[in-house]
This record gives sequence, structure tokens and C-alpha cells, in this order.
Amino acid sequence: MSDPWPFIVLAVILILIGALVSLLGLLSPVRKLCRRSSGARITVICILGLVSFVISFGLWTRLDAEAAYIFDTVVIVDTFDPERIPTATWPPETQVNRPFVVRELWRRLLIPPSIRKSCYASEAWVCSLADDVIPARSDRWNWKSYLRDVGIGCVSVLTSSILVWVFTRKRRQLARAV
Repeated sequence: MSDPWPFIVLAVILILIGALVSLLGLLSPVRKLCRRSSGARITVICILGLVSFVISFGLWTRLDAEAAYIFDTVVIVDTFDPERIPTATWPPETQVNRPFVVRELWRRLLIPPSIRKSCYASEAWVCSLADDVIPARSDRWNWKSYLRDVGIGCVSVLTSSILVWVFTRKRRQLARAV
């Protein structure tokens, strides 16, 4: 069974992103506008939910691209010596190429599979190195993995939407709830 802690930490980070974005709903002009008009309230909830999604989805896919690059370019050096522990190293060219390749992988992760291009970089060697990290025909580029990433990004949307809804309630609703 896998360790649940990475998922718990990820959920807490996404909830914090949603909570931080929802704090904009506490601004006095925003709160007054939302209390006067339910249309404005729904609009503010949708806008802040979208902001929360963009931030969390962007950060998650960037982290995914960085991790893919790190783990797919690592070279394990085994000395066959029982006294020494095998070490992980990266060839020098991988550190030089890292920003370009990670940016290419990140762009590919952001775009839905049906409209995704095979290369976004202006240099062909960057796309070639990105294909070496995650091949273009890999399962990593299908709808299932894309929708998983979108679902992960929606955790912060749910958090921010619920909090903005609570922050912008009318005062008489607050009195009844207490």
C-alpha cells in the first residue's frame, strides 16, 4: 500500500491556495456588491474559482514536468562495491538543458490532448529532448492523465468557491445560522 502523506500534503496545499484566493471575497467593496446582487455574487465566485484553478493547475503541471525531468534523466551509478551506496547523478548537459525541456513538457501538460501540438519550442532539439524524457506516444499524454490533473486543480476551486459563498452571505442569513 502506498504512503498517503504525499496526497495529504498536496490536498492541504491546494486547499490553502483556494483559501488564499477566497480572501479577496472579504474585501469590503466586493462583499457589499455580492450582498446586494446574487448575480454579482455568482460572478465573483466564478471568477475567484477560475483564478484559483489557474494557479493550482499551473503549479501542479509545473511540478509534474519538473519531477518527470528529474526522475527520467537521473543516472544511477552502481560501483558494485557492498561498502558504497549507489549514487544518483545527472550528466552536465541535463542541467544546462533543464529549463528548456521542462518548459516544453509543462506546455504540453497544460494543453488538452485533442488540441495539443507535438512541439511548442522553436528549436527542434528541445522537442527531441522532451520526447526522450516522456515519449510522445506515452500514456502520460492521454485524456485520463489530463483529466486527473484537472481534477487535482479543482480541489482549490471547491475550497475558494465555498469560502467566498460563506464570506458574501447576507447579514440576516448570518444571524439565522448562529
